[in-house]
Amino acid sequence: LDPEGQFLPETYRFPEGTPELEILRQAHAALAHELDSAWAGRDPTLTGRTDIWKLVLGMTDNPLIGTGFESFWLGHRLEKMWSIYWWHPREAHNGYIEIFLNLGWIGILLFGIVLVTGYDTVVRAFRRDAEEGKLRLAFFAVAVAYNFAESAFTSLNPIWIFFLLSTIAVPGGWGKKNKIKSRSTSDAAAIDPSAGAPHLDNVLA
Repeated sequence: LDPEGQFLPETYRFPEGTPELEILRQAHAALAHELDSAWAGRDPTLTGRTDIWKLVLGMTDNPLIGTGFESFWLGHRLEKMWSIYWWHPREAHNGYIEIFLNLGWIGILLFGIVLVTGYDTVVRAFRRDAEEGKLRLAFFAVAVAYNFAESAFTSLNPIWIFFLLSTIAVPGGWGKKNKIKSRSTSDAAAIDPSAGAPHLDNVLA
């Protein structure tokens, strides 16, 4: 068992002669107690997000095609949400629900295709170049995870832009180096020294 992350880093007081195993056991128990206390204090609604999700999903008129691109947060739906929340939300705080509200199940299906093909692009990039693949995978994973709590699948959101960058198929990869040689360099390299180039003295003679 890897000991890292198994013990609470804290100052402990033990009677002289306490076995090392007992010290470790108490440090591990202290960590478990701290974690249990932290999780017990967590908001199960994700700071009200689950309540918003229930409300907006109940306001969906057409689950198949949604309300239309960027059209959910308009009119009576926006007025209702603003009458409930003083801070006037303009998004569902979940990128996947946001897609469903605007584009319905068709939008979810299309975005699922984008996710699958995008992940395939990331994997192929990793096999071609590990360093590039790691960067792409980081962008991809952050975007997928971030949108469970925020709506970032929008055209101007940096998360969305980096997600697109991670899933774009670039021939040869991001790190492809195009070696361009000048004509003079190419011509000079093509001369065979063994053929005997004319000497300047012979030309002027």
